[in-house]
Amino acid sequence: MSKVQALNDQQKQIADARMMLAQEVVRLQQGCMTRIAAVIFIVDESKAGTLPEALQHAATRANTKKGRTPRQGVSKSSPQEWVSLYFSAERPQERLAILAPEKLKKQQRPEDMTWFYALFWPYYARPCGLTVLEAYRAFQADWQSKYHDQPVMLAALPTYDKVNRMVKRVAPNRRVKGRVTGSALKAYQVYQQRDWARIAVNGCWIADGKSLNMKVAHPIHGLFFTPELTSVLDGRTRYLVGWSLSLAENTIAVADGWRYAIQHHGKPLFAYSDNGGGETNKMLDADITGIFPRLGIEHITAIPGNPRRRGALSSG
Repeated sequence: MSKVQALNDQQKQIADARMMLAQEVVRLQQGCMTRIAAVIFIVDESKAGTLPEALQHAATRANTKKGRTPRQGVSKSSPQEWVSLYFSAERPQERLAILAPEKLKKQQRPEDMTWFYALFWPYYARPCGLTVLEAYRAFQADWQSKYHDQPVMLAALPTYDKVNRMVKRVAPNRRVKGRVTGSALKAYQVYQQRDWARIAVNGCWIADGKSLNMKVAHPIHGLFFTPELTSVLDGRTRYLVGWSLSLAENTIAVADGWRYAIQHHGKPLFAYSDNGGGETNKMLDADITGIFPRLGIEHITAIPGNPRRRGALSSG
């Protein structure tokens, strides 16, 4: 009884699964099948995945050595051992105790490794963006210098492979802290997706400029330069309602994109853009002479340093 009480839930589930398979062998024996034949039948069917659902689940649960690739079914030696153990006990509690595996080894979490965050992490969480190997070499040199006269501590130096595994277990948004700042850091933070279904078609248009990933000859001086594309999207449908291609991001280029959009698709209730000079200027926003006030369009701008507040993804 004391041994059963000492079992954890996972050990009990594995023991129950093994008991179920042993009982199935007994049932097949009662149907005029030898024990070996019954075991072979269960092994073959479990590997093929054709056992009844409850038995197939028990065959999967009964395995304790999973390996990197999940193994389907059971091997021939395992059910034979479980049946022998099943018959060696008389009461259910005794069978549960004898069929339970030894205490399963718990995985060590990064949060439990105080040395990882206290000693290694300061080398890794630097704005210079060291790789794990570069940070480990600095950590290793400091460890060996600090404990040069302590053989036990020198032998306890964590290996690079162990440190690398620990880094991979850290959540991406925590892994980049100290390595990136500003909007680059916010790109890793949790966000919510804006529900554009609540906004009517032509309710809100989103304008943004982007330098194209190309180098072309300048039409005036002939030197290579990067042209600027300004796009205007409908927030609800993500449809491209307006665009303009210019030599650089400026007021005329942005106004031309809005001109195309309004000429072909009417006008929106709201205009949404960043705070760049091409997007916020007197030509667009002046109280009396600006394009938006004259057309009755309210211009909303994003919070500086929050580029993800534009478009489909939003932090609020």
